[in-house]
Amino acid sequence: MAYTNPGELFVKKFGPVNSSENVIHYVNFLREEACLGPEPPIALERIYARFEMPPPKLAPLPNLQGLLLNPEKGLVLINVDDPVTRRRFSEAHELIEFLFDTLPRHRGRDGIQKVGSFESSTKERLCNEGAAELVMPTVSFVPRVQKLTVSFQTARLLAPEFAVSMTAALVHMASVGPGRHAVVMWRLKNKPTEIQDKISEQQLPLFGETSPKMPPKKLRIEWALSRRAIPYIPSNKSVPEDSSIYRAWQEQEFTIGEDQLDLGRISGLCLCENQPFEVEGERMVLSLLHLPGDE
Repeated sequence: MAYTNPGELFVKKFGPVNSSENVIHYVNFLREEACLGPEPPIALERIYARFEMPPPKLAPLPNLQGLLLNPEKGLVLINVDDPVTRRRFSEAHELIEFLFDTLPRHRGRDGIQKVGSFESSTKERLCNEGAAELVMPTVSFVPRVQKLTVSFQTARLLAPEFAVSMTAALVHMASVGPGRHAVVMWRLKNKPTEIQDKISEQQLPLFGETSPKMPPKKLRIEWALSRRAIPYIPSNKSVPEDSSIYRAWQEQEFTIGEDQLDLGRISGLCLCENQPFEVEGERMVLSLLHLPGDE
């Protein structure tokens, strides 16, 4: 047998991708073609074997987790500097990229780059959702979550079972598990408007005035992910300094607490589980938020 492009084969059998449902259908197609069940861990190598694909190669990829280098030959690169569990999710992401590679790329009337009918940001989100479904099938993942409840501890338990990172397990739990939850990354920073409004320090002050100082940085949302039924949580919303979230950042310890939060269209008392961590010397906090209305 020769290499078969999995995306092209799917489109040949079922037609082009035009919805999130098509992506989940493609994920099921990959597992079925490789004779894989939904029980973890999902053996991605069997998918490569089914389509006669070379195993992904490790390479330095600054600012990238993975790259579909040549879909005509099935060549995928994965960032060698990432942890093994992060690489595994990246492999799953690139397998979904094969499907979107079958669509034409063009610039829409609004000037936004598109892949088929999808904006690039939507395509990336669907690739991540498809990757999560591939390595953490809902049919086997959700019953475990229901038995254990949605929590950081559950993510810690399920991550090694499904061979994914704790963050991936946490985000998937918030996306497909029961209740109303969001996973939020917090970072100490200024709002974009504060940065834009600041007069350049290199610019000479007029009439002897001194340049205004940048407002103090606050612990703000870097990104937030949840199920689609949850209202959009905007970036750059700040958190009070008397919150359990800020305490986790300040004391560098895992915290749990009830905090009054303003998250745009979501506002109210939230139960917050918060894990601080550092990336290249910068301290951040990853939170699992049990949103108002969660049972």
